[in-house]
Amino acid sequence: MKYQIDNILIVDSFKRADCECALCVIEEEIEKKQLDDYNGEYVMVPDIRKLVNKKGFCKTHFKSLLKKDNKLGLSLQTYTRLKTLKDKLYVTSNVKAAKRFAENVKKELCSCVICEHIETQVMHYCEHIARRAGDFIEAIRNGKGFCLKHFAVLLETAGNAGQNTEEYLKALTETQKRDVERLCGELEYFASMYDHGSDDKPWLNCKDAPERAISKIHGKV
Repeated sequence: MKYQIDNILIVDSFKRADCECALCVIEEEIEKKQLDDYNGEYVMVPDIRKLVNKKGFCKTHFKSLLKKDNKLGLSLQTYTRLKTLKDKLYVTSNVKAAKRFAENVKKELCSCVICEHIETQVMHYCEHIARRAGDFIEAIRNGKGFCLKHFAVLLETAGNAGQNTEEYLKALTETQKRDVERLCGELEYFASMYDHGSDDKPWLNCKDAPERAISKIHGKV
């Protein structure tokens, strides 16, 4: 893999030997930048404020923003988002209407500008990796695979690999299968350390196997 202006983050992420999914590293960087922006310059950008009013933040990203220092900026964004939600509330005594109301409320709570941006950007990175499959196939084969969430996105975007599609897909799926089998073995070894008579056994590299296995399923935890 060679560094180029449009793949620096991808190349650096693939070189992280301690990570179970290079795309989780990329996702973390995107998320960090988004949180910094919504804590800073985005607060007073009209078009972005309209987007926040419409979609808001999920609970996780609200909590992350609360930990930052711009409480005034967050209060302004929260006020106009809550005002948007307030305008969608109404009084009803009808059961069917109440069920429809409940579904609408649930939909409102499912949207998040940061989550949606991250999802879009990760998709773009996956498409880029596929388009440049020839540059990444070796790194994929020598890596630890991906979390299942990002593995699925890589599969969805594999068609962008063009003439390299078959080789690219084979590298992706073989690596993923091999890596999940490795983690299963590490989890099995981790569990065996709690058996009677295992006091003298070395932990090897399995002390954090549960955390890494969960990260392999859902993304970095």
